[in-house]
Amino acid sequence: MRIKLVKTTLKIVSMVLLTSMLSGCAGNVPAQEDGGLVQGQTAGDSGLVQGQTTGDDSTVQNQGTGDGGLVQNQSPEENGAGDAASNGLSTGSGTSGNGGAGASGQSQATTAGIGDVYYVDDLYAKEENILPITQSASAGGISCEIEKVEYTESFGDRNGKHLSIFTPGANTDNQGNLPEGFQFLFLTITFTNTTDQPQEIVRTGNDISAIGDSLAAIPWTADACYYDMDWEKGTENEKHHWVLEPGASVTSEIGWVIESSERLLAADPTLESRMGSAGPYLLYYHVNEYDGDSETSYFIDLGVKAE
Repeated sequence: MRIKLVKTTLKIVSMVLLTSMLSGCAGNVPAQEDGGLVQGQTAGDSGLVQGQTTGDDSTVQNQGTGDGGLVQNQSPEENGAGDAASNGLSTGSGTSGNGGAGASGQSQATTAGIGDVYYVDDLYAKEENILPITQSASAGGISCEIEKVEYTESFGDRNGKHLSIFTPGANTDNQGNLPEGFQFLFLTITFTNTTDQPQEIVRTGNDISAIGDSLAAIPWTADACYYDMDWEKGTENEKHHWVLEPGASVTSEIGWVIESSERLLAADPTLESRMGSAGPYLLYYHVNEYDGDSETSYFIDLGVKAE
């Protein structure tokens, strides 16, 4: 399915439509375009414009002011939502993945006049790039290995200082626990620098995707809502980053809010046809080096479903 984007502003540096969620953890407000749900939109460190449309003739909506430009639904930087890099990497020249991901994970970057129309196709996973949880995935010189998976409604004894949830309806109780229809997905991940140069990573950068029978890879939630420990050498807005020397590793627990398949199917009438079934859908940790490129997108099977 192709999603049509209609731009009505005079100059838009980038328009990002995430079906990854989606409604994830940080400031994700679903929108519909041509009957399809576009969710989980965030802005990166570059302050690129992200827009939603509700029909062929509508204008870009719900834009706010971000770092250096207009952004949509941006969550607090200190919680990692402002650095939604495609592979979680940041180098001296800027954060990897600037330009953002579309509804299919594809990047859109353009300057356009009034009435320009763009189409973004869903990203389809390559079967050989769907990996078991015992296998690591690498992008941009950083290897990601899943050490532990916890899928629960309970926040547990984690540090609430690092929890920030903006998903509509996902209101926690005084213990940080989620209501019915939502679950926390906590992954303990080891990030390793496989290059011969220091690498700055954004630990919260990779998304959680669902893959349907059709092999359509839909970002279920693009923004982590939790990370376990601060990087003490960074600024206040870089606490969720980490700098790794050549060959060095860091192990962190990262969390996302997962919305149920039932809720998203009700919100998006095209989801079932795009995915090839009515769910529930298996969830994957998505590691990718280039937005919208199935050749360099890897999906680690987490063994859990968005019920």
